[in-house]
Amino acid sequence: MQDNISRDNRVSGIFRRRRAGGYVLVKTMALVFIGLMSSFLAIDMGLYFTAQNQLQTASDAGALAGAGRLFKGPLNESVAEKQYGAIDSAQEVAQSNLWFSSVLEEDIALGYIDKDVGYDAATFEIPAGAGYEFSGGYNAVRIRAWSDDAHDGFIPTVIGNVFQVDRMNSRAQSVALIDDQVVAFTGLRPIYACHNQFLLAAGDGNISNDTVRVYNDRFMFNGDVASCPTPPGGNWGFADFRDNPQSAPGVSELRSWWANGYPGEVFSDTFTSTQTGNSIHAVKNELAKLKADKTVITIPLIDSFDGSGSNTQVGISSFTGFVVTGFKDTGPENDRYIEGYFTRAICNHNCQTGGNLAGGGVAKLRLVGNN
Repeated sequence: MQDNISRDNRVSGIFRRRRAGGYVLVKTMALVFIGLMSSFLAIDMGLYFTAQNQLQTASDAGALAGAGRLFKGPLNESVAEKQYGAIDSAQEVAQSNLWFSSVLEEDIALGYIDKDVGYDAATFEIPAGAGYEFSGGYNAVRIRAWSDDAHDGFIPTVIGNVFQVDRMNSRAQSVALIDDQVVAFTGLRPIYACHNQFLLAAGDGNISNDTVRVYNDRFMFNGDVASCPTPPGGNWGFADFRDNPQSAPGVSELRSWWANGYPGEVFSDTFTSTQTGNSIHAVKNELAKLKADKTVITIPLIDSFDGSGSNTQVGISSFTGFVVTGFKDTGPENDRYIEGYFTRAICNHNCQTGGNLAGGGVAKLRLVGNN
């Protein structure tokens, strides 16, 4: 009897151990499965965030490249060429930073951002194909980078395949702005126009249709005296961009400035000296060549003055492109002038417009949003 009880106990213990071992095995397999699922899920999420970061990097780089191309392009290119150039630059740079998806032309838009209002999607225009023209001024580029079937790209999955989800899609957006604050320009010619002349020229939507006269203390716009800062004391003469000049530049130096541009940097929101005298007659040959070649030069726009006569300093607000179409270098000094038309300006007062700037321009480009 005792032997039977002992045998039953041994058998019962064996079953209990087997059942316990089964529970441990099931539990261990469940933990292994959960661990594998977590690892695969981590891999999927890692792939997603890596791809998302690359999309954002590509869109950021493309938007900044496009905005930079809006600000600065080859000389004598048309507004349409500048538009094409901005789109092409944005697309090329974005694509160079993105290996798993395509950047399409319709992913890029040009627009205008008023910094007092902020980003407004309604002010951006998407190119509509060959020969497209954007309306109005523009100072910003928006680009959207996608990973989806329409862009020949997707983010693969590992664990997603278990649930018949073999890909993930994502999108990034960047908007880059040419800051109104212009930093500096090199290659300026030593003359200036007034800010209000440019605003008058831009008012009709086509700045190259208007004629402006500069030099001396009378700024003309289409034959009328423009409302510009006018100090007492007469002639302002040429601009002298040197720091604290003690005397007028020599004739050879002045001719070099007109032929090749001033070699140093000139900053906005600063004052620069002026030089009186018969300077215009000394550089008539250089002016004649600029006129004949229809060269786009860059000159400062001014909005204030300090002092008078030979001690006058003018306040630089911004910079504009300018084409010389005529000049008068003889006769009474106050009757001499240089005239031409504007091509483009980058201002501190939202006056960006189509056209050209010459010389080595430097402006602030910044990302203003990626939503």
